Order: sequence, then structure tokens, then C-alpha cells
Amino acid sequence: MHASGLARVALKTGRGGSARFLLWEEAERQYVLRWSELSLAATGDSEADAASNTPLFTAVIEETSASYPRSGCGCTAAGRRAPPGEPPLY
Repeated sequence: MHASGLARVALKTGRGGSARFLLWEEAERQYVLRWSELSLAATGDSEADAASNTPLFTAVIEETSASYPRSGCGCTAAGRRAPPGEPPLY
């Protein structure tokens, strides 16, 4: 999933934006979970919101990739499923 997709899923689920990364910290000799909460625009215009929120996701992915160049970077859509009792997202 690319940054635009992450922005769209975050808005669709109403859960806000959160970029999470599991990264190897050599100094600690273990994997650590790092995340960034993102303040997303939600005006009701899904195309405009996706266009304005996508750069936020892109920036945090690029910043983390640059800070941890030896770590692989992958994205998941953890919020892709609707909560129990809610209608499907897609």
C-alpha cells in the first residue's frame, strides 16, 4: 500500500493517522516499535483530504527510512477491516 492508500484508509476508518515502524536498534540490540501520530485533514471532500494527507504519510515514511537505512520499510493496512458490528469498508 502506498502513502495515498494509507491516507484514504485512515480517513475511511475514522481512526486518525498513525505510522508505525518496527525497527532494529543496534545500540539496544533489539527491535523497537516507533510510531508517529499524524493530524489528518478531514473536510468531507475525500479527494482533497487524500491529496493533503498523503504528503504527511510520505514525509514520515521518508524520514524513518533515512534514519534507519539498514531496516526494510514496509507498510500495512492494519485498519483495513471494519470493527465488529460495523459495515465493511469496501
